[in-house]
Amino acid sequence: MVTKRTPVFRSLNGGLNLIEGEVSVLLEKEWHTARSGTYIYIPGGTAHTFENRASSRSKFLAITNPGGFETEMPGIVEWFRANSQAS
Repeated sequence: MVTKRTPVFRSLNGGLNLIEGEVSVLLEKEWHTARSGTYIYIPGGTAHTFENRASSRSKFLAITNPGGFETEMPGIVEWFRANSQAS
């Protein structure tokens, strides 16, 4: 998926546990590539976002603290719907 502008999040402590595929992860101003089996810890206050830049599907488990982030998902889905185009 190609986006016009990827949102950057600063709240929450958390991490991403990559289950399948590959994901590009932005931590502050540096991009990292995470592959299946990788866990990335993201301390609260760290600007971060992620993109699947690969041609294959990726799956990950997002862990956040404090809880409640799931209530933000409808708005995030709507943002991507409005700002994304098929690659």
